[in-house]
Amino acid sequence: MREATGHKDGIPDTWSDQDIQDVHYRSQLDPVDPDLVEPLGWVAYAAIRFHSTLRSVWTFQLGGSDKKADAWPTGTLANNVVKAARDQGDPRADAFEEWYRTYGQPAIDMRNGVMHAWPYTAEDGLQALGMGPRVAGRSRITKTTLERIAGVISLVNGG
Repeated sequence: MREATGHKDGIPDTWSDQDIQDVHYRSQLDPVDPDLVEPLGWVAYAAIRFHSTLRSVWTFQLGGSDKKADAWPTGTLANNVVKAARDQGDPRADAFEEWYRTYGQPAIDMRNGVMHAWPYTAEDGLQALGMGPRVAGRSRITKTTLERIAGVISLVNGG
């Protein structure tokens, strides 16, 4: 067995050529509502940018470790930004805390609702995604819901 040294194009370099061929084939097998794919991508991209912005605040404005920031989920990172600002006596600590409570935590909850959703076949026969009532008050995620969540996360991020 070869030792893993990294990956190329998202594929571990220890995988065989057959494994790589199977990846493409298998990626086309999962049932999906094609109307959800693009807005899911927008939610994922907005969430990535949101984490990156929090990482920049943690690292460049508060002097935190970038390695720690990379390891933390977004909610933990946001909490640590608020805590570090408070602990350091940063004059923006109250503003960070109010931003987090009013905007940051709700956006994180929305992101988590999508990223931890479950797939199922809905009563109308379409493939669907469900999430808990904490985020949207209903279980089925729609294209409109995804577009709004992507917009909320982007707006909270300052984008």
